[in-house]
Amino acid sequence: MSWIGRHRAVLIFFPLFLAVGAVLVWCLLAAPRDPIPQDAILVPEHAATLGEALARVEPGGTIVLDANRGAIAGPVVVSVPGITVRSTGAARIESDGNMPAVAVQAGGVTLRDLEVRAASVGIQISAPSCRVVGV
Repeated sequence: MSWIGRHRAVLIFFPLFLAVGAVLVWCLLAAPRDPIPQDAILVPEHAATLGEALARVEPGGTIVLDANRGAIAGPVVVSVPGITVRSTGAARIESDGNMPAVAVQAGGVTLRDLEVRAASVGIQISAPSCRVVGV
């Protein structure tokens, strides 16, 4: 029996396995992110700056930063409980002083899908039940 005859199943199913694997990888990479709540404050569409959005957000609300708008200057102080600050990609918050780039002072805050750069401390959390996801 020839080599092709002995490995016929491999030759038939290997491309199929590759195709299925490629589809699975594509599905994982193309999976939609969490939907943006309708009442979310979009920066800069609804509020010009993150500071303005933090002044307007209600407890439990969501602030969404546009990742394509460049870096956001810190320091940023989050003092509203239960809010989520997230990005459409990986919005960057930068601080070059001695203060943390992001200081979370309220409980239940979630920071999601952000990039934080700081000369000293990137994120300082001084409240309970906070989450940092994809930062």
